[in-house]
Amino acid sequence: MEEYGMQWHNDYVRQKPTPKNSLGLIKFLFPNSNAIYLNDTPAKSLFNKEDRAFSHGCIRVEKPIELATLILKDDKKWHKQKIIKAMNSGEEKW
Repeated sequence: MEEYGMQWHNDYVRQKPTPKNSLGLIKFLFPNSNAIYLNDTPAKSLFNKEDRAFSHGCIRVEKPIELATLILKDDKKWHKQKIIKAMNSGEEKW
């Protein structure tokens, strides 16, 4: 459990932000009542497969840095290099 950055958080297990995180280095949260979100993946090779049914319900993003840059394009505080730095910091950022 510790090898993959898992930790108890209240009454559930969560995975800390590390390169081994199942959701990759970034998760895109959007307001919705179904807890649907987009996420990066450490398994980039799966995008080369014709069959894409590898998910457990999440929606993986092939180019998360490009998506984050596009989403934040009007926010002058964020640019591509800052996004990359935040993604690799090992700390959660909201």
